[in-house]
Amino acid sequence: MEIDTVLKRIDHTIFLANEGYLYGINRFEKEDADIFKTKILFKDAIFMRGEAAAQVFYDQEKFDRAGAVPKFALKTLFGEGGIQGLEGKAHAHRKALFMSFMGLESIDKLIEILEKELFAAAEAWQSKEKVFIFDA
Repeated sequence: MEIDTVLKRIDHTIFLANEGYLYGINRFEKEDADIFKTKILFKDAIFMRGEAAAQVFYDQEKFDRAGAVPKFALKTLFGEGGIQGLEGKAHAHRKALFMSFMGLESIDKLIEILEKELFAAAEAWQSKEKVFIFDA
């Protein structure tokens, strides 16, 4: 993929912070492009979408996952030792395990289990004065 759009401002960090996930979507639409280059925290950043972007992103020869996710995100969002930080055979093995659950039957079963557990928890929460969702 070639970058044919470079955003003009010195830095776009504030826009990314204000718009969150919509930042990329908004720029893709405004620029009528599937790939654009900008600066985030004064460092070059490339945003891309579409099938060609996915092929580039999942090419293990082009990207290293180790160190890509900030430590605070690993600790709070993903958990340390998650697939986001694995490389090579360890990554391939964990991804294959994860993808084995992605069939429609597996997803339906997962939704069924989630609903059952969530409703049971919600019932227990009703008798409590406070519920700390993170702990729950």
